Amino acid sequence: FKNSLDDAKKVTREIVRSELIEHIQPLIQEESNYLGRLLKTEQVIGDISVYYYLASKNPEKSLECDLLNARGFNVKFFNQSNKPKRQLGDVLVVDVSNTNENIVYLKAEDKSQEQEAAFEALEKLVEASLNDLIADKTGKNMPVIVVYVRPGKKRLTLIDNLKTEFTEVK
Repeated sequence: FKNSLDDAKKVTREIVRSELIEHIQPLIQEESNYLGRLLKTEQVIGDISVYYYLASKNPEKSLECDLLNARGFNVKFFNQSNKPKRQLGDVLVVDVSNTNENIVYLKAEDKSQEQEAAFEALEKLVEASLNDLIADKTGKNMPVIVVYVRPGKKRLTLIDNLKTEFTEVK
């Protein structure tokens, strides 16, 4: 009787073990793979250097800059008084939306002279910012360029023509 009970315990243990391995091991492996992907994503984010350029002399960081920093990106802040001198990091954010340059963002659908003047001022600010930042960096690795802008109803032709004017931009 004792041998039969020991054998039954042994068989039961092996059955439970094999069932656990069969059903729980794939779940644990799936969770482990998911955590591995999350860690790789966070590592990539931590390795990306973001140069955040505010097209203004305002020394205060914008909310967008703080949010990028809080997300874990390696953010370096620049403005018109303090421009990046060498390379531009992996991502260059040119923020024209949070400047204090008194650009009026009009929402009217008609093409008034005031609206055209405001749009021209905006286009000039974007062009000057990109020229200052990119023009002397030819031959170096170009970053991904992100431009924060509120163009209203029109497109900024400079952004459309960026690749043709600066062939090193990809």
